[in-house]
Parts: sequence; C-alpha cells; structure tokens
Amino acid sequence: MKRSLAIGIIVVTIFCCTKTSYAQLENIKMTSDSSLVVEKVYGGMLGISKFSTDSIHVSNYGNVRFGAAIHWNITKWLMLNACSMYQLETDQSWGLNQFFLKIAPCKRWSLQIGQMATLSSQQRPHPVSAGGQFETWTESQIPGSGLGAKTTYAPNDNLSFGLGVVARRQYPEYHANISYKKLTVSGYYGVQDEKTGMALSYKGTNVWTTFVWKQDKVVANMFGCKISKKHNILVYTDMGYNLETKKWVRGEWGIYKVFTSKHFSVLPCLGYNYENRAIKGYLFIHL
Repeated sequence: MKRSLAIGIIVVTIFCCTKTSYAQLENIKMTSDSSLVVEKVYGGMLGISKFSTDSIHVSNYGNVRFGAAIHWNITKWLMLNACSMYQLETDQSWGLNQFFLKIAPCKRWSLQIGQMATLSSQQRPHPVSAGGQFETWTESQIPGSGLGAKTTYAPNDNLSFGLGVVARRQYPEYHANISYKKLTVSGYYGVQDEKTGMALSYKGTNVWTTFVWKQDKVVANMFGCKISKKHNILVYTDMGYNLETKKWVRGEWGIYKVFTSKHFSVLPCLGYNYENRAIKGYLFIHL
C-alpha cells in the first residue's frame, strides 16, 4: 500500500510539472549571476509487457524514475556538480547520487574529483535522463560511476583525451578515453579481477551504436537508426554473447515511435526478445 501511494504521489507530481514549459526543466538559472544552475529536472514512467511465444503467458513490469542535476560555479575555475536520481520499480527501489568538484583553470583542460561517472561510463546515458531510464542492456555492461579522479584535455573542439581512476570494491580501476567528433573509444583495467574492457560508440543524429567488450565475459552491441524523419520512427537492436558459456545471452530487436509535445514525450515500442522468447511492448512517458 505504501509503495502504491508513493508511486501515485510521484506520478501526480510529474504531470503537475508538465504545466510549466519543457524549456523550464533544463538550465534553470537560480541566481542573477547564473552561478547556480539546475541543469535538468527529470521524471519518467516506463511500463513493459512480455507476451511469451512458448506459452499463453503475459508478465508485466514497470518503473518510475525522477531526479535532478545541478552545477554551482564557485569561482571561474572551480565548479561543484551534483545529481540525484531515484527509481521505484515493480519489485524494488534504488537510487544513485553523484557529487564532485571540477577544476578547470583553462578552457582546454579540466580535473574532476569525487563520486562521478568514469571516463568509460560517460558512454552510458546520463542517469537523470530518458536515455538513462531506458538504457539498453549493451550500455549497462559498461562500468558505472565510482569514487575517484579523472582529467580531460581537448586540444580543439573536435578532439579530447582523458585518463582516470576510481575505487571499485576497494581496488583501483583505471580508465582512458579518446573522443573525436561523434566517435568515442574507452578502455579500462580493474585490479581486483585483473580484467580489461573497452567500449566504442558513435552518436550520430540518425544512426548511433555502442560496442562493448569485457575480457573473458561478454561482447555486446547496440544499434539504433531513424528510418523516418517525417514520422520520427526508429528501429533498434541490442545483442550480447557470453564468452564463458559461448551462448547468446541477449537478443532484442524492435521498432518505436517518439511523440513529442511542449510538455512531455511519449514512446510506444514493440520488440522481440530472444532470451525470453517473448514479444515485448513498451510504453514510455517522460518529461
């Protein structure tokens, strides 16, 4: 009963927020000098139904996510960044927080210290976003955030390099990345399991893909493509192969359409899931 009440309150809150314009939910200036900015406020609901093709059976799953991200320019070269996200699911609830300092004495170089995304997990969607709530299985294979430090140097607007380290189960995990325009490649090495991994992603306007390799564990790929600009219709694939068992552990293909209004977006999706032998229907509504 308490969970249902909490979900109900969140749903009402989300849709009350839609009375304000969508633009007001991003880059909200809280001070006259714009030193404190709410980068984004997010709320979304995702419902999934799985129709088994092996038997007459339907299973349902849903979640509600909400969160916000801010930055505070303490000085011209020192910035405090923070974000908080909480998700209520059908069978559990969980949350995520990030809190870190960014030191940027010049435009081309910066150092970040705190609880934050690793250089590799920057290729995952931001947790306070629609992409974060509707993250693909492939993207979730990339290591997540951690306590550590990272530095980035960008000799020009198209190219950047990064190095970093985070604590993973009390052991260091080293990360590095290179980005050129819409293409990013990252690699990491974990001292605890002595394993390496890499991620390669391309983020185009009409085509995007992410490839992930984890040593002796898994190889995966996510691919998306807009097949109709006029009607905003897109297709996707999400594939994964277990290198230990030599079996496919993930396989999903589907098509979806995005409807957008001034206040929120609606995404109905239909796909086929290989590992569950099921047709999946999605309904995603978010600010």
